[in-house]
Amino acid sequence: MFESRRLALNPSNARGRLLSESLVVGSVATRDLEQGIVLTERDVTRPILIKEGDTVFFEVKKGAITARVAAVAQADGARGDRIAVTIVSSEREIKGTVASRGLVRMTMNSGL
Repeated sequence: MFESRRLALNPSNARGRLLSESLVVGSVATRDLEQGIVLTERDVTRPILIKEGDTVFFEVKKGAITARVAAVAQADGARGDRIAVTIVSSEREIKGTVASRGLVRMTMNSGL
């Protein structure tokens, strides 16, 4: 069970980047974890959801509008990783965030 809480951290004691709850879900512990510890990227391993060369959907979202196109992943990626993809129809390379297996997403600010 996970508990979310605010912490004051001493950067000199940090063991790695802190993980949000959304990045912990689906991850596997790399060692036995004590109850109550703060999870960092060194405590868990996130499964690779997209492999280099996979055909994926690249989704762009701005406000209520969402568009998806076919793309090819240029790198492996776990949920939350930023990777480059090449859009199949235009051969344009663009970066997005791995959202799930086969889906790389870019969310644009609506500017309103």
